[in-house]
Amino acid sequence: MSLPLVLLHGSFGCGDDWQPVVAALGREVVTPDLPGHGARFQQPAESFAQTVAEIVDRLPERCDLCGYSMGGRLALAASIAAPPGRVRSLIIESAHPGLEEAARAARLSWDQDCSERLARDPAAFLQTFYAAELFESFRAQPQFDEILAARIARAERAPAQLAATFAALSLGNQPAMTEALLTDQTPSLFVMGALDTKYAEIGRDLERRAAHARDLRFAMIADAGHNTHLEATSGFAAAAAAFWEDLS
Repeated sequence: MSLPLVLLHGSFGCGDDWQPVVAALGREVVTPDLPGHGARFQQPAESFAQTVAEIVDRLPERCDLCGYSMGGRLALAASIAAPPGRVRSLIIESAHPGLEEAARAARLSWDQDCSERLARDPAAFLQTFYAAELFESFRAQPQFDEILAARIARAERAPAQLAATFAALSLGNQPAMTEALLTDQTPSLFVMGALDTKYAEIGRDLERRAAHARDLRFAMIADAGHNTHLEATSGFAAAAAAFWEDLS
């Protein structure tokens, strides 16, 4: 019997975001809503560390773990924090392994400003957020307008709680985990979209530094940007399947 696969969604999303790729993955999946998101919109995250602890506590006894963007950052932290053997493998999709201390203060200031704007006017904030270059290929997807409308509607139910979650789980509040990623013994796959210049460069930098890290692998997904599992579902699923096949 195959292990369950736990999938962690990104900022402003929910567990259902994974549905387009679930059939392609062909796995038993668990797709929780993270604090402050989806059905848990009235339960804001308290802190990055507390959210990681909750994820670890709720993981199946043994599983594969995968996360996208914010969910990828949380998945990486949960894999590091979990008891040995709890997480058989880790897939990190378009997720930052963490800033060094010198860069975190400036990022925290930016994160706080974003959180305040999100609380004041969630619709305006999300429209601006997704207008960034990072999401150019995401905006080209036929379902983008529907996705954005749904995220705005969810955000407007409890903007203060979502803003608090955004701040708590921000990159500025995340510890630096690059060295842990490079040295951890959990087999890991870093997935990046070829059209996502920012995270493709992060991935290439990690790949250069991971020349002797046999447990860390990389997959560049063609014709995809930041959200590879939605923009190139078959390519993402194929990369994941090949990774898991090598573990058996």
